[in-house]
Amino acid sequence: MAAILPKPRRVRRTWPQRLLIGFNLFVITACLVTAGGLYYAFDKLGDLPRINLSHVITPEPDTDDGALSAAQNFLLVGSDSRANVDPSSPDAPGMLGEGEDVTGQRSDTIMILRIEPSSNEAALLSLPRDLWVTISGTGRKSRINSAFSQGADVLIETIEENFEIPIHHYVEVDFIGFQKLVDAIGGVDVYFPAPARDGNTGLNITVEGCVTLNGEYGLAYVRSRHYEALVDGRWRDDPRSDLSRIDRQQYFIRRSLERAIDRGIRSPSVLNRLLDVATESVTLDSELTVRDMARLGNQLRRFDPASLQTFTMPNIGTTIGQASVLLPQLDTPEAQAILSLFRTGATPEEPAPGGSEGPVERVDPSTVAVRVLNGSGRAGLAVDAAEALSGVGFEVVGRDNAERFDYQRTLIRYEPDQRAAAETLAAYLAGGADLEETPSLGSADVALVLGTDFTGVQDEPTPTTTAPPPDTTPDTVPEAPVEPEEEPFNPFVPPADATC
Repeated sequence: MAAILPKPRRVRRTWPQRLLIGFNLFVITACLVTAGGLYYAFDKLGDLPRINLSHVITPEPDTDDGALSAAQNFLLVGSDSRANVDPSSPDAPGMLGEGEDVTGQRSDTIMILRIEPSSNEAALLSLPRDLWVTISGTGRKSRINSAFSQGADVLIETIEENFEIPIHHYVEVDFIGFQKLVDAIGGVDVYFPAPARDGNTGLNITVEGCVTLNGEYGLAYVRSRHYEALVDGRWRDDPRSDLSRIDRQQYFIRRSLERAIDRGIRSPSVLNRLLDVATESVTLDSELTVRDMARLGNQLRRFDPASLQTFTMPNIGTTIGQASVLLPQLDTPEAQAILSLFRTGATPEEPAPGGSEGPVERVDPSTVAVRVLNGSGRAGLAVDAAEALSGVGFEVVGRDNAERFDYQRTLIRYEPDQRAAAETLAAYLAGGADLEETPSLGSADVALVLGTDFTGVQDEPTPTTTAPPPDTTPDTVPEAPVEPEEEPFNPFVPPADATC
């Protein structure tokens, strides 16, 4: 039985809130309008705030009954606008923050939801706020979250121009609505792998396991950038910060959608509360009609939240102008598969594995600039590897955590003209590495992503050609069964299949 937590202590909120209920709100209300036969909802949905956009692409109905069978991409944006906060409210100090310079709006939550009405499938792609992209209409590069400050149209064009993903509709939620939406469905059950806290957001979970988060704690959870977990009696910082937060946000969406469908379809009062919150805190593009929502809802009545696919745009961390940013890695096989799904729904052909070309002439290690990234989850591995590489002559230009911690095989990413540098680095790794060409690595020639198979750096490189040892295994000896590799424990993010 999950425990319901009391309200967390009030803390200063001076940075953008993480708002992720737009998906829940749209799909749930659409489902309930049709499945529940609550026709008064049409009037309330008609009162939702609208925004006129010039760059959304609206598919036309392609069946006789007006149903939409074509996939649609919804851009979901969490805005930190304080416009709806009542200064006289007891909650105002925490929502407005202590500074007086928090005006206008920004966005640190940018997601693309792809809905396939004909197959009852949905996928969610998170775009990290620090992605380094070309901002539409400016010709300059900046973090993607800066595009929203110039208007929703600029953000949509920026996404379409950088990733070639079409945007059909737009949903924006302001942060005051988040708490109300969570409370309207009776809280959200969240699994905690370990006790957790964040002094900046007020998150304070003293137990591991399932906990029912109310609106206040739900907000503290999804906006946590300084997440800490209690492991073996010690509080440990989450080294992936924003990227782990995205994983937690996606998990929270799935859990809250399950909760809302379970509670909402059976309760007209829950629907009424959701609609009341929607008219205060949700903005839609003017092309998304109530009838469109009802049609989609009718087609998604059998949608299972557990089937929601979640992705994060592949990236690699670097420093540009003393600012930490994430470079999109669009030419990787992983990125190509994601982009194909959100562009057309197609799955690309399997690319040839990196390093399939013949060996090239190696170079002096002192001419190779290496960025070391820990993708194994083993604490301190990047530091040890960086020191060892420096010891054999490589120039280490930085070390950090990779975009995720589940790399099994060590990977070397290299720019198109740096294959020789990549092969030289691979020759010094005791267990070798896979090679992957990538368009840009910033100040580094190569990036070494350490996997769980990393065993160290050799004093001398592996010879260019090595004859394989003769096979002396008797034919009669049966092969030993291969045990599935256990997923490493991650105290900062719930397992993808965690349920309460």
